[in-house]
Amino acid sequence: MPLVFLWLILAYVSRGMVICETTKNLEKELAKLTYSADDSEARVHAIAEALRHQAQEPSAVSERAVSQAQYLHDGLHCQTEQLGAAANGVLSRLEETGAAFERSLTAMGPNAKAAADRVQAATDAIHNFTDSAISDFGQITAGIEDTGSQFRRQSEEVVQQSNDAIARIDDVGETLRKHAQGLNEAAGTGA
Repeated sequence: MPLVFLWLILAYVSRGMVICETTKNLEKELAKLTYSADDSEARVHAIAEALRHQAQEPSAVSERAVSQAQYLHDGLHCQTEQLGAAANGVLSRLEETGAAFERSLTAMGPNAKAAADRVQAATDAIHNFTDSAISDFGQITAGIEDTGSQFRRQSEEVVQQSNDAIARIDDVGETLRKHAQGLNEAAGTGA
């Protein structure tokens, strides 16, 4: 029987040595996992800052684009008003000239009536052309306003999506930090 006890003691000692060796290997692996937690937290913070910067950049660009679109809109509106005023001035002078010309032609004879009709037709054509140009400027202005609104809305969506991504990254970073802290505590109690 003493041989059996000797084998039991040898088995118990060798098992203890294997457990100690396995424990040391596990502690080394745990140290590797917990060591990278500080580095990971810094990387998560750097990524979050980069995303914040990228989210702010399109917002600033879109604000400049909206500002420029508004400037163009205001310029076109001013030019449209000036064109309308000039066109109205030209039209009234043409109408006055046409009326004076018609009076002169009526006094001149029968061919004068046909010439007066041609002058009236030319006046009407110019009037229609200026109305069309003013209408086209109005449509361009409306298009610029729509584009500015769409650009502003898309910029706000990109900023919101970036903020959501940053919040998710912060959550993942916090989870990793807690996990690493738990591993550090487990390593501290196991040592």
